[in-house]
Amino acid sequence: MSFTFGAGNGGVNGGVNGGVNGGVNGGVNGGVGGGFGGILDPGSFLEPAPGDLPLILGAEFPVAAFAPVLRAQLILGDFVSQDWKAPAICPAPLKDEQAYRTGVKELLEKVPLRARRQAEIVAQSDALGDVWLQALMASPASHPACTTLIASGVLIGQMVGMYWKAEHKMPRPVQVYPALMPSIPTPPHPSYPSNHALQSRLVAFLLQAIFTDDAVNKAMGKVFERLADRQAQNREIAGVHFRQDSEAGQAIARNIKDLVLGLDRVKKLLPLAAAELGAVSAGPKPDKPQLAPVLDEARFKALVTDAVEAGVKKGGGP
Repeated sequence: MSFTFGAGNGGVNGGVNGGVNGGVNGGVNGGVGGGFGGILDPGSFLEPAPGDLPLILGAEFPVAAFAPVLRAQLILGDFVSQDWKAPAICPAPLKDEQAYRTGVKELLEKVPLRARRQAEIVAQSDALGDVWLQALMASPASHPACTTLIASGVLIGQMVGMYWKAEHKMPRPVQVYPALMPSIPTPPHPSYPSNHALQSRLVAFLLQAIFTDDAVNKAMGKVFERLADRQAQNREIAGVHFRQDSEAGQAIARNIKDLVLGLDRVKKLLPLAAAELGAVSAGPKPDKPQLAPVLDEARFKALVTDAVEAGVKKGGGP
């Protein structure tokens, strides 16, 4: 399709001139017709494609080019026929006043961690699956089977979590204690269970199942569990989930794990994912790192107060 702006201007100008010389109606019609005709060439829409080249027969769409997040929808479709709505899948939430008092207290105690975790919190809020790809040094192009497993855990966890959220309709922390001031926008759905906790733990189970060697399976299971726990905790630090939300999400993941791992498409993906990651073995722990102690806000204030008081006693003043 071609755009000829020069001819368009000529058409408009010709129409205007025609309108002045030949009358209002002729000018308007000539201007519109001439301008449109100059800008868009109707014939360009009908230009035929070359038909003198041979067909390519027998091709199939390559599996590697099938976007993992779309392949994961096939696994989601298989999963929905499972019994994931049974009452035992999701533990009942605590709704009494003491539960809220304790929950808010725990979240307030986590507020000092926001400064160190905020970038991580935002990244996980926008793209949960990317955390796992980074942990495996993987990408959809280099590790399509691994990426499909990750996407499947995220999709299934999202659907299951939304179902139970709608069942329980639990308030978000900011509804219970507005002064909490979450560090990210509160998501537009109920609080219980935490979908991030559910999804991350389900992804952890799927990735752990890739490793068939017992020692490696246990070692990687600990790694993935630690990473999943951190993602769940970050949602609490951000102030958008109570601890019981996280615990419920993790419990649901444990309860549906076997349903997901039993799906035929998942079983076929696991050896492909193992081939992508290559042969690995479980080794010893690294030497213990010497890390500088991290001060939380309360401890920092206490040290400042002690220093000021010490200065006053010595006569130096604050």
